[in-house]
Amino acid sequence: MLKHLMIEEAGKELEAIEHRRDELAAKEKTAPVTRATIAAARSQWFRVVSAVLSNLELSDAPAEAIETIRGPVLKASERAGKRYGGAPAVEAPGPEEPGEPAVGEEEEAGAGDGEIVS
Repeated sequence: MLKHLMIEEAGKELEAIEHRRDELAAKEKTAPVTRATIAAARSQWFRVVSAVLSNLELSDAPAEAIETIRGPVLKASERAGKRYGGAPAVEAPGPEEPGEPAVGEEEEAGAGDGEIVS
C-alpha cells in the first residue's frame, strides 16, 4: 500500500513538472528576440566553435577523424556568418608548416635562437 502511494505521489509531482515545463516552453516561444539575445547566442556559438577547433588542433586522433568533425563545424560557422552578416564565427586555422608558430601564437623576435625574450 505504501509503495502504491509513493508511486502515485511521484506521478503527481511528475505531472506538475511537465505542466511547468510546457508553460516555460510557451513563454520562451512567445518571448521577443532582441539584439541582446542574438548577440549572446552568437557569443556562445563563437566560444563553442573556438573550443572545438582548439581541441581538434591538440588531438592525436587520425587526420581523417579530425576532419570529419572539423569540416562540418567550419561549414556551420560559415553559414552562421552569412545568415547574420559578417565573417564566419571562427576562421579556420590553416595547415601548419614545420618551424612556423602554432595557430594563435606569435613568433617573437629572437625567439628560437637561444635568446631569452622578455
